[in-house]
Amino acid sequence: MEEKIFKPEKLIWTTEDFDQMNWHDSRLHGLGFAYEINPFMIELRLDIDHIFKWCGHGEEPGPSGFWISPSTMVFERPSAVKLEVLGSCEQYIMEINRSRPRPEVGNGAMTWHWKIFLNTGGTLSFRSCGLTQFTRLPPVFVPTPAQSLQTAQRGTICFEKSCYDETART
Repeated sequence: MEEKIFKPEKLIWTTEDFDQMNWHDSRLHGLGFAYEINPFMIELRLDIDHIFKWCGHGEEPGPSGFWISPSTMVFERPSAVKLEVLGSCEQYIMEINRSRPRPEVGNGAMTWHWKIFLNTGGTLSFRSCGLTQFTRLPPVFVPTPAQSLQTAQRGTICFEKSCYDETART
């Protein structure tokens, strides 16, 4: 029998957590840009179903499925954004690479070249000085063969930078 509740290690993940994170098979629901005027800030935001845990695969006992939460990925000050979408089916993240660190012109903040590979062969690439990922709702167990949440489980496309209240669990 699957666990009744899965509690992620943390609700907000950042650039410093990159090496411990994995986005393989996380469904991409939407992407957008957010602008703030004072102080000026631009963000690239992705709405994803983040898979926190794979269950019942390999040597792990129990039913096969995934613990999944709707999450918002926020990339700060993106530049040189390029999107290539191939196919018209659902888009899933296969891998996220980060490379070529260099100081940002004007303020010296470190920027990275990010490249997100999609299941259809498409990519999203850009430079950004940071990543913050917000876990918007508690993880839900989704039995295989599904690998993403239904709208009733996650809500509609959302780019909010907020997390659920862990103390509200029953």
